[in-house]
Amino acid sequence: TLSAIERRYGATEREAPTIVWATKHFRVYIERSKILIRSDCKALQWLRNTKDVTDRLARWATKLSAYQIENIQYRPGKQNANADSLSRNPVSEITDQYPKLFVLETVINLWENTNILDEIKTEQQTDPKLKYIIDRLRNNNIAIFNDKRNPYVPINDILYKVKNSNRDYNQREIGNKHLLLIPKSMQQKLLSWAHDHPSAG
Repeated sequence: TLSAIERRYGATEREAPTIVWATKHFRVYIERSKILIRSDCKALQWLRNTKDVTDRLARWATKLSAYQIENIQYRPGKQNANADSLSRNPVSEITDQYPKLFVLETVINLWENTNILDEIKTEQQTDPKLKYIIDRLRNNNIAIFNDKRNPYVPINDILYKVKNSNRDYNQREIGNKHLLLIPKSMQQKLLSWAHDHPSAG
């Protein structure tokens, strides 16, 4: 959505920020690739080459220079129906009905093409401290652990620690209110994956 000031921009100045935003948003996927940009704004073709630009356009052009943009192609709106349908089709409000994924899990699954939670579940069973808690919970000794000082809860057979135990844990949203307990045997591996992955910045 454009701000009141942005609505007063010319056509080029309204289109250019979308390219800047898109390149920044998809940086981890495109920063080492050659890029072809297609737009129905013909004025954008000279954005990278002209020297007679406003300060604002010059700043955006500088930001885009960090990428390997081979060309900005003009494609008339009639030939760009796929993009038009995405930009003009109204989208209903998004409601978050599903538990949020852990960022770490998502990153590792994208990189390694594996379900890291399965491995964590297996390793939790071999970690002496975590297995002790899991066994107590299985034997209904919940009172020992599931209190404000030591709140633990199994979700899908994986052990989590509850960050805030003021409410019943079944109503909490996974990811916002739970901390995944990483077995000691996997801690170094997961830290390395999380920090070495390109999307970690």
